[in-house]
Amino acid sequence: MPDLSRLLRPRSIAVIGGGWGVAVIEQCLKMGFQGDIWPVHPKRDEIHGLPCIPRIEDLPAAPDASFIGINRHLTIEAVAALSAIGAGGATCFASGFAEAEDDRAAGADLQTQLIDAAGNMPVLGPNCYGLINYLDGALLWPDQHGGKRVDRGVAILMQSSNILINLTMQRRALPMAYCLTAGNQAMVGIEDLAMAVLEDDRVTAVGLHIEGIRNIRAFEAMAARAESRQADRCAEDRKVRTGAGGDDLAYGFAGRWRRGISRVLQTARDRSGQWIGRVSRGAQTPACPRTASRPEDRLDVLFRR
Repeated sequence: MPDLSRLLRPRSIAVIGGGWGVAVIEQCLKMGFQGDIWPVHPKRDEIHGLPCIPRIEDLPAAPDASFIGINRHLTIEAVAALSAIGAGGATCFASGFAEAEDDRAAGADLQTQLIDAAGNMPVLGPNCYGLINYLDGALLWPDQHGGKRVDRGVAILMQSSNILINLTMQRRALPMAYCLTAGNQAMVGIEDLAMAVLEDDRVTAVGLHIEGIRNIRAFEAMAARAESRQADRCAEDRKVRTGAGGDDLAYGFAGRWRRGISRVLQTARDRSGQWIGRVSRGAQTPACPRTASRPEDRLDVLFRR
């Protein structure tokens, strides 16, 4: 499992690129981030009153977290430069990697180059907005959001940035601690993010919106960790594909409320030979509590249908 502590709870943030990067700096300032913010831009003098640094190599120190908001080819170069100076991690906003439908071979090759460039440095994405840490006011997030600073709350994890940005706008008294997107999951998967936030005692519950499980064994380890912590965990029960074939079966794990991750009721083997958990739709699972003593204990207010 990659060490995501610096990336998720940074004391310094580098923002590479203008445009979307300007919005990242604006959101950090609005949220009251107390650490260092270093804009990196070869032509601009300042962004929101902060002096720009022309190159990654000129940064005063290795940043804990970096937002990369430049094109996909330059993104690979930036990832390599950040890895070389010992940065704690990065989020890659650019698209056009393995998810690209119009040129899948070229996109997959670029994603392989990105992974190689990163080395041991964890990277979120590519093709994702990044992360919001409402506990510490750290946002690698290039757009609006609806959250606010909190002392404790739930973590919401998913691949889709579009869905997550809408969930931040919820008005159901649910305090959000983290909002994290995984994008293509090239290096860091949903299960890695979940394991990382489980180690933060300020997190009261974890919500997972699962489109695909990258590493089933790591997902199982995360589920076991959630069970051992005895905290609220939830995964939206939805069908997901493993990528092994059109008739392969895999289902999102349905979290047992206040009892950790639910027991796998049935199993199905996909074509690759891996065991995939399948939640039985006919089984009786504990219902989400509709009345809880604290808002942060009520993930059902977000995922209720």
